[in-house]
Amino acid sequence: MNSNSSVFSLFLFILLSSSLALPPSSKQNSFLHCLSYHSKASIPFSSTFFTPDSSAFTTVLNSTAQNLRYLVPSKPKPEFIFTPTHDSQVQYAVICSKQLGIHLRVRSGGHDYEGLSYVSQIETPFIIVDLAKLRSVNVDIRANSAWIQAGATIGEVYYRIAQKSRNHGFPAGLCTSLGVGGHITGGAYGTMMRKYGLAADNVLDARIVDVNGRILNRKTMGEDLFWAIRGGGGASFGVILWWKIKLVPVPSTVTVFTVAKTLEQGATKLLHIWQQVAATKLDKDLNIRVLIQPTVLDSKSGKRTVTTLYQGQFLGGVKRLLNVMQTGFPELNLTRKDCTQTSWLNSVMYIAGYATGTRPEVLLQGKPTFKNYFKSKSDFVKDPIPETALEGLWKRLLEETAPLIIWNPYGGMMSKISESAIPFPHRNVLFKIQYLTTWQGANENEAKHINWIRKLYTYMAPYVTKSPRQAYVNYKDLDLGINKKKNTIIAEASAWAIVISSSRSNPNDPFSGNNSTNYDNFSKFSTASSVASLKSSLPENPMIYDTSEISSSTNNFLSHRLSSSSTSTSTSWRCTLRGKDAVVFQRKSRTPIDLPDLQQSLSLISRSHHTSLIKLLGASLSGSYVYLVYEFVDGANLADCLRNPNNPGIVRVAVKAGKSNKRKWAWGDQESECLSSKRSSSDIHDHHDVGLGVSAMKMKKIKAFRALMMSLP
Repeated sequence: MNSNSSVFSLFLFILLSSSLALPPSSKQNSFLHCLSYHSKASIPFSSTFFTPDSSAFTTVLNSTAQNLRYLVPSKPKPEFIFTPTHDSQVQYAVICSKQLGIHLRVRSGGHDYEGLSYVSQIETPFIIVDLAKLRSVNVDIRANSAWIQAGATIGEVYYRIAQKSRNHGFPAGLCTSLGVGGHITGGAYGTMMRKYGLAADNVLDARIVDVNGRILNRKTMGEDLFWAIRGGGGASFGVILWWKIKLVPVPSTVTVFTVAKTLEQGATKLLHIWQQVAATKLDKDLNIRVLIQPTVLDSKSGKRTVTTLYQGQFLGGVKRLLNVMQTGFPELNLTRKDCTQTSWLNSVMYIAGYATGTRPEVLLQGKPTFKNYFKSKSDFVKDPIPETALEGLWKRLLEETAPLIIWNPYGGMMSKISESAIPFPHRNVLFKIQYLTTWQGANENEAKHINWIRKLYTYMAPYVTKSPRQAYVNYKDLDLGINKKKNTIIAEASAWAIVISSSRSNPNDPFSGNNSTNYDNFSKFSTASSVASLKSSLPENPMIYDTSEISSSTNNFLSHRLSSSSTSTSTSWRCTLRGKDAVVFQRKSRTPIDLPDLQQSLSLISRSHHTSLIKLLGASLSGSYVYLVYEFVDGANLADCLRNPNNPGIVRVAVKAGKSNKRKWAWGDQESECLSSKRSSSDIHDHHDVGLGVSAMKMKKIKAFRALMMSLP
């Protein structure tokens, strides 16, 4: 290095070392100097760097921001916005932000519901790295794949794929202005998820910038980190630069339709039926979502009603669609006149709300189709919501000015993919609910609308998932909790999710915080070992079935019972439950059990069942009876089915029958116990010998299982 370079390096070192004490304008200069120092090529700062004094600052800030609540003057604004034009510039931005101690927010498409990609209300000052100029889409039809940059919108991706082939597509979002960088990190669902799963299920590779400014691909980041970025949430583990996606086949003809039903036309009963068929009985080529909102029934009186819009996309022609509907959902009364046959790309535009005849090139503009003041929440549903609850929902909808609720069906391929395949656990659900309330201006009573949606959310609690109540990570909802400034403890965040570690955040790891890069508060989860721990510890939660569902599947418990010994106190039935061949065991509880206790106990032991051959599916509670549901394994004995083949050195743990049918529990004194038995699968829980295969069971799981089983005679 020549003397001039040495002098400049020394100057830069002194500048960076003292930058934390400098005013904001000096920080801006320091950031520019740092970028210039690291970059091998000159950076056009006049077109990539925007300060509040720049004439284009507000335009750039507002360009992709969707929720106008976070653009009002009272919300914090960034010190500056950097719009890199090359991967290396993102890399240098991470390095320089870390060196200068500047809080970094990364924006891909601006669809963050709580504005977290462009507003920081905890860490200030902050800057935005906006990826809008990194939007290349390179499609390789022969390889059935494409490399897409994080700043591209999903509409651009759809257009570029269709430009190369009419018979290829990608199963991602419905809103075409979504930025793919953040969209896919949360899973990314769309109308083809019942056929092909999520967008994140169809990612082959990625390029990210990690905390140290390294650009990594799948091979160099490792499989654990690659697992984490596909569903684990945006900016938690790095800055996404590129995704390599797998293209999926689509037919030349796709059929779309919309059918409206009001309350006066039987909307309540029809929606109750939809819940029972949309995810479980309809062809996986068919996706029917439901949009629910108040509409004016009489313009003179202003009387309103609730309208449900059944909006469908079918991967095929209208003739086959009508056959599918007649078999699976005839109550909708779908006719040929309701249907439009078109291309896959045009069907995407139809679902996105573009007017008929709109040219596909509009997708290249990447402009948001929805900009408003709004608040949103989400839920997942495993059991049909009863009609009486729907009637209560209608009453509350009619109290609000401009609400919208959207129900998206799951099932199909979604239920076939393991909950731990990627960090997206919402697999075995019927549908997802999105709640929205919107208003027109900043001067409206924001608190009124937000209080309304919070009350609605409380009302829905009995009818949605519980322990935990699930939410879609891409529908940010700060009501569920926020990180504190510095030293956020993972144990505190665990109140909202599955917890793996209670250790404090690592101050040397920059990727944590409110969906952003935070150089003051860094989570351990960005280390490979912690990601591995998170992945291996994810449980496959068993279901809590409604007793009516158990009763229906066993023909009101009149179906032929499985054989059991004459001294057995168990009753069992083989049946089909939610499409699975199952065996149901009825046990009477000696001590009271409530649903939260049952859920907790099942959750703690479910991981061990997930790793065994006989899988615990769930349970139901009715009065003093507990119904345990397992996958049916024909002809297998418990020792073969439940013993972990990788852990042959087991400790026998049995419950032995005593006088008056009392059981004596014998537990091994090691942490790697395995319950075993030589009885057939039909005698599970007869409790002469009770076997539940457990691999590396921790003591809390043993205690939970023992507590559950000791309550049974």
